[in-house]
Amino acid sequence: MVKMMSVNNCVHVSAGTAELWPYLILLQAIPAIISLAVTPFMPDTPRYLMLVKHNEPAAQKCTRTWTIALCYGAL
Repeated sequence: MVKMMSVNNCVHVSAGTAELWPYLILLQAIPAIISLAVTPFMPDTPRYLMLVKHNEPAAQKCTRTWTIALCYGAL
């Protein structure tokens, strides 16, 4: 009983009312959904290219590209 009262009080303080708690969960889901949508478009890492795809030339090119970009501030 005491535990339930404290959970109710926490929901009331953070969301304003007990009816608004689903919106708090939705708010947390938004970054996860964005991550899932963007991840397929991210470039492969040199480690992935070497170990999984066995593509050494692409891994070397990727390493050079990222090294130059990081050293000279292109990113």
